[in-house]
Amino acid sequence: MTGALDVLTDWPSRLDDLFGRISSEFARAEPRRQARKYLEGLLGDAKRKNAWQLAEQIGDARPWRTQRVLSHVQWDQDRVRDVCRAYVAADALYGSDKSLRVLLERREVPYVLAVRGNEVLNVLTADREFLRLKASALADLVPEDGWKRLSAGVGAKGQRYYDWARLRLFRLQEPPWDHWLLIRRNRKDHADKACYVTFGPMETTLADLVRVAGRRWAVEECFEIAKQECGLAD
Repeated sequence: MTGALDVLTDWPSRLDDLFGRISSEFARAEPRRQARKYLEGLLGDAKRKNAWQLAEQIGDARPWRTQRVLSHVQWDQDRVRDVCRAYVAADALYGSDKSLRVLLERREVPYVLAVRGNEVLNVLTADREFLRLKASALADLVPEDGWKRLSAGVGAKGQRYYDWARLRLFRLQEPPWDHWLLIRRNRKDHADKACYVTFGPMETTLADLVRVAGRRWAVEECFEIAKQECGLAD
């Protein structure tokens, strides 16, 4: 199996850049070095990544150094995760959790979260009319000229084109942030729609939101590839 380090010739430098962004979370030099070696091991060619094989991969006689970093050394996991993200994307199981949306907004983390059609949302129309309707009902209010055909990314059969629209949600927005309802419509079956509640900088474009929504569909595929590549599959 070809290791992930062979995929890009400049991957080591990219890993250096990425780790440089999180290295300050490790106060001491020794655990900082070991954390870096651990990442190299995960991306190496060993087909399985148990503790002993990882130790051999990174040149350690025993696995205790890495185990200590993972189980005893104090470092802020939430801060490390925040460094490595631009958006949070999730399906409706998570998107309908209002407490999650509030948490992300307080941390100023942009998101594109799918919601069920019965999610009740608030919209202020261009005529300054306040509407409180289900997401599916709001989606039905979009006029025909309000849709834009955009690709959500490449799928098994090429570009995945859908019709897209967005409505600005009425929330207690604090500049420079804003909220929208993003709506995806099947090009052939206009009754087939999907809705997303989104949060991001005020200058966020419709295309930006569509790109993130499309990336969410690849999550399961990425998980499977990562498990295989890192030797963590069943």
